[in-house]
Amino acid sequence: MVDGSGNLKLSDFGFAKLEGEDLENIFKETFESTSAQWSQSNPNAKAPKLYKKPFGDIKYMAPEILSGEESTSETDMWSLGCILYQMYTGNLPYVSEDAEHLKHMIMHKEFPNPKGNKLSTKPSSEFLNLLKGLLEKNPSKRFKWKQVLH
Repeated sequence: MVDGSGNLKLSDFGFAKLEGEDLENIFKETFESTSAQWSQSNPNAKAPKLYKKPFGDIKYMAPEILSGEESTSETDMWSLGCILYQMYTGNLPYVSEDAEHLKHMIMHKEFPNPKGNKLSTKPSSEFLNLLKGLLEKNPSKRFKWKQVLH
């Protein structure tokens, strides 16, 4: 997204929620309050499915999401690390055709040292530290927005 001043803003609302908000409860309440209306408008229609598992591209998911934990601001930091890594190298930090192997790599392996293409300069120590902070396996040790911006 680009704001009114022309600044690029990173956004992904796939797992967006307010801190402390219980999305499952919101979905349940919405479903319960609209199910009668849903049935009356089309008696042959199937009820909408409620999804409890996160969905999206595994390649950008933080280890804790793959372990079944809730999405937090730290999971966004992980995804940002994946995007920055990809912007520099042209590839994601973890790549596999097999989904289970990919999950294992994300959860247990360190990301490979980023290597750009022939035209890229060597990554700075600041950039490498940023990637290490964003792609930290432990969400409590992962960089927060304040650390990224300063």
